Amino acid sequence: MSKDTKSPDGYERRLFEATKLYEPHADKSHMFPYGEAWIDPAKAGELATLQTNIGTFVQQSAVQFISGKKSLDSDWDSYLKNLDQLGLKSFLQIYQQAYDKSH
Repeated sequence: MSKDTKSPDGYERRLFEATKLYEPHADKSHMFPYGEAWIDPAKAGELATLQTNIGTFVQQSAVQFISGKKSLDSDWDSYLKNLDQLGLKSFLQIYQQAYDKSH
């Protein structure tokens, strides 16, 4: 990564530096505390699988919603149902339990 933020190769550094300026103003209450929760090793494998499956589905669905292949009006309920089927409630429960034990 170039240190010259004005060169085409330095755009990533420029964006990174600009983003850091906004960090102090971020509303921490709306951020998911990934780094603040210690995951029980017995649940780590399940959590990794859930995170991969849910993350992939969310990314693919986002592309479909943006490109118009899916409609927010007619496909949103199906999207939420699929998240439930992929184990979103379990994913959130594992993280919540880990967070509660850590705080």
